[in-house]
Amino acid sequence: PHCQEFAETVRDIIKDEAERRRLGTSSLPGLESVPRTTAAEGGLAAAQSPQAFTTEVYIDDFQHLTQLLQQGLELFEIGAKVYEILGLIEKVVKREGPARVMTLLGFEFNSTTGVLRIPEAKASEIVLLIRQVIATAHKGGSVPWSILSSLHGKLMWASTGIELGRSYLSAIRRPLDAVATLLSNRLQRANFLIPVYEMLEMVGQLQWWDAAVSCNNGTTQLYINQSGMYDRWSWSGSFGDDVPSDVVQGFTDACPLGGGYLWGSERFRFLWSSRERRHHINVLEAETILRMLRADASSLDHCKLLMWCDNMVTVKAVRKGTSKSPLLTKIVREIRLICLQHKISLCVHHIAGVKNPLADGLSRGLVAARCESWSLNAAIMNRWRSAFQGFDVDAFCDPSGRGKQAPAFCSIVDEPFTHSFFNLKVFAFPPLHLIEHFLKSSLNWRANVLVAVLPVTVALDAGLASCLLHSYGSFQGIFTRTQANHTRPCPAMGFAMGVYDLSARC
Repeated sequence: PHCQEFAETVRDIIKDEAERRRLGTSSLPGLESVPRTTAAEGGLAAAQSPQAFTTEVYIDDFQHLTQLLQQGLELFEIGAKVYEILGLIEKVVKREGPARVMTLLGFEFNSTTGVLRIPEAKASEIVLLIRQVIATAHKGGSVPWSILSSLHGKLMWASTGIELGRSYLSAIRRPLDAVATLLSNRLQRANFLIPVYEMLEMVGQLQWWDAAVSCNNGTTQLYINQSGMYDRWSWSGSFGDDVPSDVVQGFTDACPLGGGYLWGSERFRFLWSSRERRHHINVLEAETILRMLRADASSLDHCKLLMWCDNMVTVKAVRKGTSKSPLLTKIVREIRLICLQHKISLCVHHIAGVKNPLADGLSRGLVAARCESWSLNAAIMNRWRSAFQGFDVDAFCDPSGRGKQAPAFCSIVDEPFTHSFFNLKVFAFPPLHLIEHFLKSSLNWRANVLVAVLPVTVALDAGLASCLLHSYGSFQGIFTRTQANHTRPCPAMGFAMGVYDLSARC
């Protein structure tokens, strides 16, 4: 009803203004700037003329300019009522589909994928200027105040799209502020030289910006938040609260002996060198997060990653993008750069140490590091693929599919337990904590062939002795794991593993 009332008010204003213009009197307040046209030219005069005219009206319902979808629909409804009451609508023609890529404050935004990016031409311009300043610094030279100020302004604009980008501008801004009040005109600003070769922190920040803008033009993945608006992904709950199903959770911990991390069904531990052990625990905690991302970032491409860490200093540093410790800042910058390169939406939260026992056990060597990306080494896998003429599905693989043993695969983000593998050949190497679930679920898979790698003792307890094809001992090198761009042997499991043909159970 309020839309109808508003539309009738607009109609009355239009009629009043049209009559004023027909009589040649002054326009209503606010409408003086509207061009006065003749009936032949259309517009308000044509609306009051007895002659027939055709007027094309173009309407764009750009939702992003409104705070809520409901507000946008209401405005559109009011507009439609106005045209209906005036009797101007004869037919509606959809000339083209809605715009998917638009420009907002100089950034390109794709409303289909939710990706915000710096336009290619602008990104190239920024990168070129950054590299010129870095090259000048390496040659022991200086750059004019005006050039460095221009670069700072461009990076301030780019930081609108690059998360935490402003954290890496302080060293660039510092020499500008130091002399800004002394340079009163353009000529002075152009001639005053800043010795960038002496400013190592500035060069380090510029190198980070070079890499950040160069990778995917500084793209940022945006998501629709609870208010219906596009925003960077974040999570504000506490440990134990429900986490959305499309979020991958990771846990890290470090001690003076080593570090450990886990996410999904992936686990890994490592030992510090004698030199690394001398660092403060805050640095070791951040280094553990960094090593996880170095190893597995390609498996987390385009993922929302909720990271749990039991060191509050590290959590705050990763959130802010900087720290008072130069070494910790260096680690955090690399963490953020890896997330940009792989489009990972990272959110770090604190977890009490007593609630993080698995990562703590990994760091201290108390928990075995068997994970989903482990596989039988290439020679052994080639034997089993040849024996069964290949497999159709790898039931347990990491999300990236790097170590997959078949064209199709399931992972932590698409678990196999609810799938039907009717008449397919399936290879399964379930993580240790999922073996019981796997043995129950696979009874309903209806697979033509099901070959599984299981601990021999577990298989014997489950009555699968007759299904054993071959038993392997516990030796380093039987299993391998892909990390970053390398495939490395895994440590011994500590118990014998066997390959079982479970086809008759499906």
